[in-house]
Amino acid sequence: MRVSFDLDGTLIPLSFVFPTYSRSILHKVLGIEPMRAGFMDVYYFLKANNCQVGIYTTSYRSQMKIYCWMLAYGLKPDFIINEKLNRKTLYEKGLGISKYPPAFEIDVHIDDQKGVMMESDKYDFKILLLDEKESKWKQVVIDYFSRFF
Repeated sequence: MRVSFDLDGTLIPLSFVFPTYSRSILHKVLGIEPMRAGFMDVYYFLKANNCQVGIYTTSYRSQMKIYCWMLAYGLKPDFIINEKLNRKTLYEKGLGISKYPPAFEIDVHIDDQKGVMMESDKYDFKILLLDEKESKWKQVVIDYFSRFF
Protein backbone atom coordinates (compact mmCIF):
# COMPACT_ATOMS: atom_id res chain seq x y z
CA MET A 1 0.00 0.00 0.00
CA ARG A 2 1.27 3.46 -0.91
CA VAL A 3 0.42 6.13 1.66
CA SER A 4 1.10 9.84 1.29
CA PHE A 5 1.06 12.72 3.74
CA ASP A 6 0.55 16.40 3.06
CA LEU A 7 3.07 18.77 4.61
CA ASP A 8 1.66 22.18 5.57
CA GLY A 9 -1.00 21.93 8.26
CA THR A 10 -0.63 18.14 8.41
CA LEU A 11 3.01 17.45 9.29
CA ILE A 12 4.39 21.01 9.45
CA PRO A 13 2.48 23.54 11.59
CA LEU A 14 0.97 26.62 9.99
CA SER A 15 -1.55 28.86 11.76
CA PHE A 16 -2.31 26.39 14.55
CA VAL A 17 0.84 25.22 16.27
CA PHE A 18 0.38 21.55 17.13
CA PRO A 19 3.01 19.72 19.21
CA THR A 20 6.24 19.06 17.31
CA TYR A 21 9.44 17.15 17.95
CA SER A 22 12.23 19.07 19.63
CA ARG A 23 14.69 20.52 17.15
CA SER A 24 18.39 20.60 17.84
CA ILE A 25 20.45 23.74 17.41
CA LEU A 26 21.74 22.19 14.18
CA HIS A 27 18.17 21.74 12.93
CA LYS A 28 17.47 25.39 13.65
CA VAL A 29 20.72 26.63 12.09
CA LEU A 30 20.06 24.57 8.95
CA GLY A 31 16.46 25.81 8.78
CA ILE A 32 14.93 22.36 9.26
CA GLU A 33 11.21 22.91 9.79
CA PRO A 34 9.42 21.36 12.77
CA MET A 35 7.71 17.97 12.37
CA ARG A 36 4.42 17.04 14.00
CA ALA A 37 4.97 14.96 17.12
CA GLY A 38 3.86 11.37 16.61
CA PHE A 39 4.68 11.17 12.91
CA MET A 40 7.69 8.93 13.49
CA ASP A 41 5.46 6.39 15.25
CA VAL A 42 2.95 6.50 12.39
CA TYR A 43 5.75 6.21 9.80
CA TYR A 44 7.25 3.14 11.52
CA PHE A 45 3.80 1.57 12.01
CA LEU A 46 3.09 1.87 8.29
CA LYS A 47 6.57 0.65 7.30
CA ALA A 48 6.20 -2.37 9.64
CA ASN A 49 3.04 -3.21 7.70
CA ASN A 50 4.87 -3.10 4.36
CA CYS A 51 3.57 0.28 3.25
CA GLN A 52 5.44 2.73 1.09
CA VAL A 53 5.29 6.08 2.87
CA GLY A 54 5.85 9.39 1.13
CA ILE A 55 4.93 13.03 0.80
CA TYR A 56 2.36 14.53 -1.58
CA THR A 57 2.23 18.30 -1.24
CA THR A 58 1.24 21.33 -3.24
CA SER A 59 4.25 23.10 -1.76
CA TYR A 60 6.92 24.36 -4.13
CA ARG A 61 9.66 23.14 -1.78
CA SER A 62 12.13 21.12 -3.83
CA GLN A 63 12.06 17.35 -3.59
CA MET A 64 15.60 17.51 -2.20
CA LYS A 65 14.55 19.93 0.55
CA ILE A 66 11.66 17.65 1.54
CA TYR A 67 13.92 14.59 1.45
CA CYS A 68 16.50 16.34 3.67
CA TRP A 69 13.73 17.47 6.05
CA MET A 70 12.61 13.88 6.58
CA LEU A 71 16.18 12.61 6.77
CA ALA A 72 16.92 15.20 9.48
CA TYR A 73 14.38 13.34 11.63
CA GLY A 74 15.80 9.93 10.69
CA LEU A 75 13.10 9.03 8.15
CA LYS A 76 13.53 8.05 4.52
CA PRO A 77 10.56 8.73 2.24
CA ASP A 78 9.74 6.19 -0.46
CA PHE A 79 8.50 8.95 -2.77
CA ILE A 80 8.06 12.71 -2.85
CA ILE A 81 5.56 14.58 -5.00
CA ASN A 82 5.88 18.35 -4.81
CA GLU A 83 3.80 20.96 -6.63
CA LYS A 84 6.13 21.08 -9.63
CA LEU A 85 5.70 17.35 -10.31
CA ASN A 86 2.02 17.45 -9.31
CA ARG A 87 1.15 20.26 -11.76
CA LYS A 88 3.07 18.62 -14.62
CA THR A 89 1.43 15.23 -14.08
CA LEU A 90 -2.11 16.54 -13.59
CA TYR A 91 -1.75 18.83 -16.64
CA GLU A 92 -0.68 15.86 -18.76
CA LYS A 93 -3.76 13.96 -17.57
CA GLY A 94 -6.03 16.94 -18.26
CA LEU A 95 -7.04 17.31 -14.62
CA GLY A 96 -7.69 20.74 -13.15
CA ILE A 97 -7.76 19.76 -9.50
CA SER A 98 -5.32 20.39 -6.66
CA LYS A 99 -4.38 16.76 -5.92
CA TYR A 100 -5.10 13.40 -7.50
CA PRO A 101 -3.28 10.61 -5.63
CA PRO A 102 -4.17 7.85 -8.15
CA ALA A 103 -1.99 9.65 -10.72
CA PHE A 104 0.96 8.61 -8.53
CA GLU A 105 -0.41 5.16 -7.59
CA ILE A 106 -1.14 6.36 -4.05
CA ASP A 107 -3.75 4.27 -2.25
CA VAL A 108 -4.50 6.63 0.66
CA HIS A 109 -3.60 10.30 1.11
CA ILE A 110 -3.61 12.04 4.50
CA ASP A 111 -4.37 15.77 4.44
CA ASP A 112 -5.88 18.58 6.50
CA GLN A 113 -7.66 20.41 3.65
CA LYS A 114 -11.42 19.98 3.27
CA GLY A 115 -11.09 20.93 -0.41
CA VAL A 116 -9.01 17.81 -1.03
CA MET A 117 -11.73 15.77 0.71
CA MET A 118 -14.33 17.25 -1.66
CA GLU A 119 -12.09 16.35 -4.63
CA SER A 120 -11.76 12.80 -3.27
CA ASP A 121 -15.56 12.44 -3.29
CA LYS A 122 -15.81 13.78 -6.84
CA TYR A 123 -12.81 11.93 -8.32
CA ASP A 124 -13.08 8.74 -6.24
CA PHE A 125 -9.85 8.47 -4.29
CA LYS A 126 -9.19 7.65 -0.64
CA ILE A 127 -8.27 10.37 1.80
CA LEU A 128 -8.01 10.49 5.55
CA LEU A 129 -8.88 14.04 6.59
CA LEU A 130 -7.08 15.20 9.72
CA ASP A 131 -7.95 18.30 11.68
CA GLU A 132 -4.72 20.08 12.61
CA LYS A 133 -6.18 20.52 16.11
CA GLU A 134 -6.77 16.76 16.55
CA SER A 135 -4.72 15.90 19.62
CA LYS A 136 -5.10 12.13 19.13
CA TRP A 137 -4.23 12.30 15.43
CA LYS A 138 -1.64 9.51 15.69
CA GLN A 139 -4.23 7.05 17.01
CA VAL A 140 -6.76 8.17 14.38
CA VAL A 141 -4.28 7.27 11.63
CA ILE A 142 -3.20 3.98 13.20
CA ASP A 143 -6.84 2.93 13.77
CA TYR A 144 -7.71 3.82 10.17
CA PHE A 145 -4.91 1.69 8.73
CA SER A 146 -5.27 -1.17 11.23
CA ARG A 147 -8.40 -2.32 9.43
CA PHE A 148 -6.29 -3.02 6.31
CA PHE A 149 -3.64 -5.15 8.05
